[in-house]
Amino acid sequence: MKQRIAETKGLTERFCLQYDVVGDEENGYGIEITLIEDGNKTTERCSGITNCYFYAKKLAKELASEAVFPVHLEDIVRDVMSDWKVF
Repeated sequence: MKQRIAETKGLTERFCLQYDVVGDEENGYGIEITLIEDGNKTTERCSGITNCYFYAKKLAKELASEAVFPVHLEDIVRDVMSDWKVF
């Protein structure tokens, strides 16, 4: 499964960030962030973060609100989720 949660546009049409929830209940849900810039795509995925779709969706929205780029995604995810104290 892959579901787009948010998409942010840059100041120009040549820049876009896409935030998706990927995975399923059996294997766990994760986050995928894609940076599209001048037609080039850079994608980073952090799989199996949680077995709860709700938390994966919440995480994707939070990352989108901060316009997180797909660099060192696993470290950022760990920092954000440690603040939630639910795992």
